[in-house]
Amino acid sequence: MGLISGALILGFFASGGYAAEGAGECSFVDLRPKAALQMRNQGDISWCYAHTAADLLQFASGFSEPVSAADIAVQYNKGLWPGFYRWVNGTLVPETGFVGSALRKAAESGSCRESDFPSDFWVRVDSGQGAPKLGKKTLNVAISEILDLQRLVRSGIFKASAELPFHYEFPGVGREEFFSVLKNNPRQQVLEGLREKACVGSRRPYPFGIESITMHVRGPGMFRRFHEDLESGRPLSLDYFYGVLENSSRIKKRLADLHTSIVLGQRFDPASGECQYLIKNSYGESCGSYDPKWECQGGYLWIGEGALREASVSYVRLKTQEK
Repeated sequence: MGLISGALILGFFASGGYAAEGAGECSFVDLRPKAALQMRNQGDISWCYAHTAADLLQFASGFSEPVSAADIAVQYNKGLWPGFYRWVNGTLVPETGFVGSALRKAAESGSCRESDFPSDFWVRVDSGQGAPKLGKKTLNVAISEILDLQRLVRSGIFKASAELPFHYEFPGVGREEFFSVLKNNPRQQVLEGLREKACVGSRRPYPFGIESITMHVRGPGMFRRFHEDLESGRPLSLDYFYGVLENSSRIKKRLADLHTSIVLGQRFDPASGECQYLIKNSYGESCGSYDPKWECQGGYLWIGEGALREASVSYVRLKTQEK
């Protein structure tokens, strides 16, 4: 979720958008075989911009292991915009973001592996009698529990790691390290502390520099640029209203429905006479919630140009260069 201001979005769509362009045949492109992107589920935490940024950076780098979207989101949340978001909304975990800014920050800091800092669930280990119990918790649940537990640690209720009723475990973070992060970091920096501990052993630089990151509000030439990038082997980031995935004929244009995905391909659909675009969603492999009009392939969807034009808000193009 996230992108441009509500006033700009609503004002743009109230003006009627722009005339259709780009309809008709297009060359076939499917970039999926060129990168081992992992289908993940963001669940109830709206870090779609970070999932998209992680996929774009993994694709550009050629890394075989998925890049952690959680690493990108937590790092992004240290910035000026997330700080303003926290102040306005009274929350410690901003859930919107700008893909372009996330890409720049992540490219500078290097990648963390998804296996070291997962992006769809974290593992909770319960203490007590008998063997520890392992449980996978979605990130919104895990973060809430971690912040509640951190308050008890900082207030002195739990004075040692052995007293914790549970801890969250990562390959590089056991109970002692987890307790240390909770004890030694203020509330606003707990997730950053976990990120640093979890990623310290696996962080690696990207083998490229950023040539350009450009954001475009939808308008004339949008699909022409899509064709140029995809035919050149470059995916892009698209910001759109999520409802188009569920119902192609009734697209809800509400700020709460803004979503971000990576575009990985295009093909001509003879039945509709228009180009379709391959969207990688970040809600897992299930196809049950999508409009049957769209072909769904394990969380990837082919969306028609006409519907995508109506739902689109903006898009981001990434160009890299070898170091």
